[in-house]
Amino acid sequence: MNHISDKEFFKQFYYVGSSWATQYYRFSTLESEEDIQDDFELFRGEFTPKKPITIKIDRGGRAADFIWGGRVSVNIVSDKVVNILRENQIKKFTTYPVKVVLENGERLEGFHGLSVLGRAGPIDLVRSRAKVVYRDNDTPFPLRMNGLYFHPENWDGSDIFTLDETSYLLITQKVLNFLKKVKGFEAVPLSKFQY
Repeated sequence: MNHISDKEFFKQFYYVGSSWATQYYRFSTLESEEDIQDDFELFRGEFTPKKPITIKIDRGGRAADFIWGGRVSVNIVSDKVVNILRENQIKKFTTYPVKVVLENGERLEGFHGLSVLGRAGPIDLVRSRAKVVYRDNDTPFPLRMNGLYFHPENWDGSDIFTLDETSYLLITQKVLNFLKKVKGFEAVPLSKFQY
């Protein structure tokens, strides 16, 4: 790193996840007429469905700007989130069509699937203090991590991004500032990330 320390560099990044507030809608069912091999394809923008994916709400009592579910690589966001990102010229994301259906069968309008196109390479397992196991192909898989880090030289400079082989939604402080009035998510500094 040139002029700033690793600690200073990583202060600008956040992991975005569920707020776990039980009053907000959540889903566990996802249906599509198209053959989706892997939810990661949606999250990473490697597959864009032509027809809306149906998201069936099964918990919670009201909408927030993020709708989370049991499928961690599927992120549903409101028009408000998409508009904030676009108005502030945040790049490296795209959306795909979704149909959000409430428990009573009514449709909830104004939501999109979020695909993340920015990248920062693999997790830095050493810096993330990861306890790993090895898969059949000798690929390390983290069981536990205390912190979430990547190799700075692999970051493409985007304000919204993910890491190889993950569905972690990561943002910069700049994006977090824009999302201050958005409901239904939690932003965790990478140094505080626990898995």
